[in-house]
Amino acid sequence: MRAALKLDAPAVLVAHSYGAMTALAYAEQYPAEVKALVLIAPICMPEPRFVEHTYLAPRAFPVWGPWMSQTMGAMDHAFFDVVTHLMFAPRRVPDTWRTRIERARIISADAMVSEGEDASAIAPLNPSAHLQLTRIDCPIVVIIGDQDCIVRNEHQGLALAALKRAVVLRVPHTGHMTHECAPHVVLEAVAQI
Repeated sequence: MRAALKLDAPAVLVAHSYGAMTALAYAEQYPAEVKALVLIAPICMPEPRFVEHTYLAPRAFPVWGPWMSQTMGAMDHAFFDVVTHLMFAPRRVPDTWRTRIERARIISADAMVSEGEDASAIAPLNPSAHLQLTRIDCPIVVIIGDQDCIVRNEHQGLALAALKRAVVLRVPHTGHMTHECAPHVVLEAVAQI
């Protein structure tokens, strides 16, 4: 990664939600390339996730998944609206966020197949989803909204306990989109590392 990005030193990886597992896997496999991790509302380990595994994961299946994503456009729009409200809860979805995002691209058939692949990747019975967290030795800042209803904080306890150098920051009155609602917390964490 460093060579592709033309970096001359290990990087600080910042990841949100599903992306946290990717960042953790990268830090596990390539420790010399990672200076530190900043994980926002992270999914750190496989866990049963009813919505993701029933609504999204089937889209990872060859043939069936892409067909499903092509035919469920109206449901995907409604799903997106509900999930967006849950991600920002307890706060309102900012108008600036709505105008900044590319809704059509986020819920395109191809994007929904990718979401299905992400959901499948965290299935508890997926052997490739199990990381050896105790091997990760870089500093880690975990930023959690205290009212996150997408990733439940109590599910993170076991995973966070396995991270040797983790510091947990709980941000009051925020949910899953802490980086949108309190970006200064993320910037301060990166600056301190």
